[in-house]
Amino acid sequence: MFGYIKPFVPQLRVAEHECWRGAYCGLCKCMGRHICADSALVLSYDAAFLTLVRLAATGEEPQFKTRRCIVHPLSKRIVMEPCEALRYSSSVCALLAYHKLADDVADEGRLGKRLLIPAARRLRRKAKLRELDDEITGRLDELYNAEHRIAERRITDGSSCPSIDELAELSGSVTASIFSYKLDGGKKRVAAELGRRIGRWVYITDAADDREKDAKTGAFNPFSHIFDAESTAASLTLERRAAESALDLLGCADPGIEAILRNIITLGMAAAEKKLTVGN
Repeated sequence: MFGYIKPFVPQLRVAEHECWRGAYCGLCKCMGRHICADSALVLSYDAAFLTLVRLAATGEEPQFKTRRCIVHPLSKRIVMEPCEALRYSSSVCALLAYHKLADDVADEGRLGKRLLIPAARRLRRKAKLRELDDEITGRLDELYNAEHRIAERRITDGSSCPSIDELAELSGSVTASIFSYKLDGGKKRVAAELGRRIGRWVYITDAADDREKDAKTGAFNPFSHIFDAESTAASLTLERRAAESALDLLGCADPGIEAILRNIITLGMAAAEKKLTVGN
């Protein structure tokens, strides 16, 4: 995940903002305790969103305390106490950090990033989610193979990517696995659908956001040849509304957490879409 999934803070109530910030700070502390000392290297807003989704899906009740931290040493902040949702999100962060670095090394081959691989492998081992790791690896291999196949076709015959849908679906399958891991029954199916829609949305957003940079570096981007701001905005809106519907079915028992999740999907993601498409 890439940091696009965050709330629209002006529309959060004070208690909701404190809960969101507490989840983020709690994730940072949990990662520092279980994954790596410098958790800021792999921390993301997306992982805090995953934490809240897991709380909503499992019914786990989070606890909060005021604590100090190195980043904010002068004042105490509300922090979510260690819980299963935080530990799971911390482990997922570690897995995705490894896979992101491995992909960057495969694409760019930079020495600096190659030197980070041993540290990333240690993060991967500390995650202790071997079954999920294997599933993520297989799905990411499918995505990367599809991207490389399309890139090679462009080079050989000049054809463009006819649709981003295939690639977005492969990306969505990764987040579907992450969101639904170890859940059961209807909760598993709904969480998987929510994750799938979020993953599709993020892939399209990231591709659109990076198209100019990728054009300069020569990196693969499904929008390299054809980009239509209007159709892209329509696709993003479709994925976001499908995610809203999945959230409705998830049935969160905590109204505060549900309000934050709804804010992120309906307002935060919409704000990212507007920033992305305005001026294109």
